[in-house]
Amino acid sequence: MLQMNPYIMIKTVDGLLTEESIPQFFKDVDVLAECFDDPAMKAAALRTVLTNMPGTGYVGASGLAGFGDNNVIRTQKIHANVYIIGDGTSAVGPGHGLMAPRVGIAAHHQANQILRILLGKD
Repeated sequence: MLQMNPYIMIKTVDGLLTEESIPQFFKDVDVLAECFDDPAMKAAALRTVLTNMPGTGYVGASGLAGFGDNNVIRTQKIHANVYIIGDGTSAVGPGHGLMAPRVGIAAHHQANQILRILLGKD
């Protein structure tokens, strides 16, 4: 990653993410990008940002399973500086798992929304 962008800072952390540890691990971030597969951790991360990390932006993802239409994945503002990316309906199930192309589309939506937050383009 540093070869792609030598101006970034990478810090690795060895620890378990919980609602209690998320504010400690990410206390200095301006925006938290949620990339969990576990719905319980998705909820925990959002709850933590809303209750314990005032002023921190949040960009999460939900509703990416399957191989549905690309254009139904959207960025939705649900609270001040809080956005959820996805189609709002697709769930993982038998024969309907996470597919790399839709996850990739959502990741690019997330990256763009994080950039918009950082640039004040809400």
